[in-house]
Amino acid sequence: MNLLKYPMDVQKCVIDFASYAYTTNDIIYKWDINGIQVHEKANGALPNFVISSLSNATCDSVTNTGSYSCLRVNITLSRVFSYFLLQLYIPSAMLVAVSWVSYWIDWKSTAARVPLAIVTLLTMIVTHHSINSNLPPVSYSKAIDIWIGSCGIFIFASLIEYAVVNYMGILEEHRQMRKIAYNRTRLSNVAANTIENEHKTSVLSNFFGRKKSVEKKGLLRKNRKLRLSLQYDQDENMELQSVEAQQALRQNEPDWTQVPEFNDLVYVGQRKRVELVRWCSMLSTKGRAERIDIVARMVFPVAFILFNFAYWSIYLSDVIKTQPA
Repeated sequence: MNLLKYPMDVQKCVIDFASYAYTTNDIIYKWDINGIQVHEKANGALPNFVISSLSNATCDSVTNTGSYSCLRVNITLSRVFSYFLLQLYIPSAMLVAVSWVSYWIDWKSTAARVPLAIVTLLTMIVTHHSINSNLPPVSYSKAIDIWIGSCGIFIFASLIEYAVVNYMGILEEHRQMRKIAYNRTRLSNVAANTIENEHKTSVLSNFFGRKKSVEKKGLLRKNRKLRLSLQYDQDENMELQSVEAQQALRQNEPDWTQVPEFNDLVYVGQRKRVELVRWCSMLSTKGRAERIDIVARMVFPVAFILFNFAYWSIYLSDVIKTQPA
């Protein structure tokens, strides 16, 4: 048996009727007029196969001892694919789709994303082992091996994607923490210099008199307020810039209600262009880890669809050609 396209394989069975003791001088086999007929319940005897076609022929052989008569029956058997479609292909495709759910989960939720990918990967491995345990070992890759292996690669890629996302997110957090620490150090130095200058001024004022003691306390309060306000100034500026950018994008968007009816194609093209610009601006405001997740939500499903198109166009051709009439 050739299991290269299993479970979409087509097997050809050859049955020979020959005499090895008597030559054609003693016995000659000939087909009847009707030849061979398939019984109505013949397909029920083989639950995994369907008889697609059969033909009869002669296979006389000539050896040193004489010529021997032979009759041959060629039977083409097609494997029933519906069982594997329902029990293997659809569940494995659903497992791959389940692994994509992790792209919509926050990258900080490690306890939710990692077990999801590991459980789906182990389920695919167990499924592959249970299928191959019922087949004879062969030295080549079967169609079912390529399908399960590719599904396992997609699931494993989702796990690797999370590792990259987690690494990028941690790097970005450390970079922001270093930036905040640097800003705090800088602000504290500015505040310290201001206090030192005010202290020198107060010392001089005390030397000449203590009339400005009340003003010194007021300046100290102002310095404290200045330090607190400077700590949050940077975050507020970032939020204001993002809000101003979104407002500017909305203001620059043309008024689609005033587009004339005869220019519908230009209207649709401009709308798609503006939506693309808006999506790119939204993507730029996200962190690096979130951007990777957003891109993975589109790349992995498209890649899996292309793989399905190539897989079924290659391995499903024999099944379509050998369908019984």
